[in-house]
Amino acid sequence: MPRTRSSYQADKYPQELSISITQSTVDCFEVAEIPLPIPRFGSSASRPYVFELIRAHITIVGLHQANVSIYEYNVSTTPQVGAINLNDVRRIFHGYIDTAFVTSGHSTFDGTRDIDFGSHDGHGLLIGTDSIWVALETVDTGAQNSLHLDLEYRIITVSAAEYIGIIQSQQ
Repeated sequence: MPRTRSSYQADKYPQELSISITQSTVDCFEVAEIPLPIPRFGSSASRPYVFELIRAHITIVGLHQANVSIYEYNVSTTPQVGAINLNDVRRIFHGYIDTAFVTSGHSTFDGTRDIDFGSHDGHGLLIGTDSIWVALETVDTGAQNSLHLDLEYRIITVSAAEYIGIIQSQQ
């Protein structure tokens, strides 16, 4: 069922959540749990709150440190263990950069990426979990690398039936 403006209540103005993750050693797999700013106490309307992701701005710090290196990042609603699993349907977004294409002139990727999750109606991607997990994995960079995310979001309320569906699909 498509959401309409009357079926949920949203913040009028989006907010921004900034997240940074830095590898603990050179070229390792690093995961961080990021708690979302969602109130978990009932409101007067007794409708559950969810996180509506509108836009993401991703910056990879230190992208051009090596001629042939791989940068991979992932944002998911479930904990990630070991290598990034591309088959996980609970993945929110993922990025893979092979700098061999950048340094050879076959790509113009500058280390930033913008992802718009908004629909033509102005709705974003609903996340019902309390946290998201951000993973960064690099190969052959010879350095500790960092990933910075700026997430534009709103806190909205949804019906109990919609909330249960969101939770079941994301856990």
